[in-house]
Amino acid sequence: MNLQETRKAGFVVLEDFGQLYHDIQLSALFPDSKTFTDAIARYDRQYILAEYHQQKTSQIFDLKEFVENHFIIPSEITANYESDISRPISQHIENLWPILTRQPDHNEGSLIPLPYPYIVPGGRFRSLLLGLLLYVIGAAIV
Repeated sequence: MNLQETRKAGFVVLEDFGQLYHDIQLSALFPDSKTFTDAIARYDRQYILAEYHQQKTSQIFDLKEFVENHFIIPSEITANYESDISRPISQHIENLWPILTRQPDHNEGSLIPLPYPYIVPGGRFRSLLLGLLLYVIGAAIV
């Protein structure tokens, strides 16, 4: 699905928030740039942008509060996993599997709902990466 098809399907594309998206990503509100990208808009894009342009010049404007009021920010995923290098790689993979498994999520947002549990490339990720998926499929075929 390309960007135009994504918009046509009704998904909110955060990059369409223009200057607001830019300001949030450069503000260091979140520990990484992926957090806000996974956010879900609480209101129509036009409304949020109008509110932002109206409020941002106020001396008491707080970007973090604005974001919290206008977007649903996904909760942080922490696993506190530490590798045990004394164990064989097969045991390491076995131990890591449940930590990297995500359950189906049917919320709105940029995630495409999947019907079954799936594996993510690292602990902080909420979604599959297409490149990883193709790699795993290719490895399974070989």
